[in-house]
Order: sequence, then C-alpha cells, then structure tokens
Amino acid sequence: FLNELKEALNNAGFEIGNQNHLLVGCGDYFDRGSQNCEMLEFLSSIPNKVLVRGNHCDLLSECLDEIRAGYTPGRHHFSNGTVKTICQFCGQNEWIIYDPTWRDKILEIMQPILNWIDENCVDYYETQNHIFVHGYIPCQSDFSGPWYSKNYKYLDNWRNATKEQWEAARWDNGVDIAKTFGVVEPRKQIVVGHWHCS
Repeated sequence: FLNELKEALNNAGFEIGNQNHLLVGCGDYFDRGSQNCEMLEFLSSIPNKVLVRGNHCDLLSECLDEIRAGYTPGRHHFSNGTVKTICQFCGQNEWIIYDPTWRDKILEIMQPILNWIDENCVDYYETQNHIFVHGYIPCQSDFSGPWYSKNYKYLDNWRNATKEQWEAARWDNGVDIAKTFGVVEPRKQIVVGHWHCS
C-alpha cells in the first residue's frame, strides 16, 4: 500500500535522505496490496531507513521454496497474497503458478527480491527507549493444556534468539502477550506491526 505509506510519511514530515529522520518499518512490506513492485522501488530509494522483517517476508521465501521443489504453493499462499505478489513482480497473472514452464523464470525474477529482503531486513531494531519488532520479541512458550492455551514467558536472551525463534515470534500477537502474560522488556516500549498495522 505505497500510496498510504507515502501519505503517512508526508503527514509526519519525513524527508528522504535527511540524517535527522529515520523510517523504521515493522514488517510486511509486500502482499495483499497492488503496489508491490512500486513499494520495493520506493523502499530501495530511502537511505535513512531500518526495515524489520515481517512474517510475509518468510511466507514469500517459503512459497518460493515450494515452487522450487515443483509443488503448487499451499492455499495459505493464495489467501495471504503471496502468490499475487509473485505474479505482480513477474508481470503475469496467477496462471503462471500452475505452469511448470514458468518455474525457473519465477525463481530467476524473485531471487533478487529475496536477496534484497535478506540484505535490508533485520529481526529487530532497538533504541534507548524502544524496541521495534514485527509480531513480538521471542518468548519461551509452552502448551499447558489445549492448543489454544499457549503460555508465554520472558526469554532472557531474546536478542540472540535462533532463526526459528524469530520466525515464530513474527506470527505472535505482541499486544496480547504483553497484556495477558506480562512479557515486557524493562524500561523499554515494544513497538509492533503484524496484526496491529492492518
């Protein structure tokens, strides 16, 4: 949703290239919108930015792994907009996902975009008073009953969490974890994206 992003940045007085301004994104730069290509171009043009990785970046990588393996992407890649995003970047309609002759071309077009995500996105960004994440900081979690009663506890060394722990944390609802389980970082405000930016 590039138009909405530009409008919000304009309203905030953000200036591209101004060393006193910093755009901190909390993830999900692609999917579900119609301006994925334009969003990539715009974000690439901003030198004064920090981009936190979102779960839709992980979905894009996962979807391309399925295509690479010769599978049709799972239904969640259609409902989450991942397939539509790939098709926008390829300049084609969704039929290419079902066409095996397009597999290598899709991967060729999308690999630089995956590289861009890996080179430009971080798991979190921290300042003196704030922590910026997508879903939430990685937590200790266990199942203390039915599947819906997951229990969250503070993870002492969350900054050094594994790749898998960060991927799981990107799907979490940080506001609920903070309110329900009291998982917070002392003397810091945690800023989240994910559900709360919808």
